[in-house]
Amino acid sequence: MQPLYGETIYEEFTRRKGYGLHHLGVKTEDMEQSVEEMEDKGFKVIQSGNRPGVRWAYLSTENKVGAVFELIEKKTPLGP
Repeated sequence: MQPLYGETIYEEFTRRKGYGLHHLGVKTEDMEQSVEEMEDKGFKVIQSGNRPGVRWAYLSTENKVGAVFELIEKKTPLGP
């Protein structure tokens, strides 16, 4: 990711740590269930979004594992 303007979690990370690994994407088939499981473990959603066919959620895993985990749920136009 390359922050071009404005405040973002990427710009904030770069300011704190410099350039390096920010997040790892993990595919999920069920976003709600995966978020619930991670929240039960103490990890909160810090940013989320969607576009046609894909949803994502960044989780507050950095302090525990050194990087942010990103859940990704991708749907094809014809189904899951």
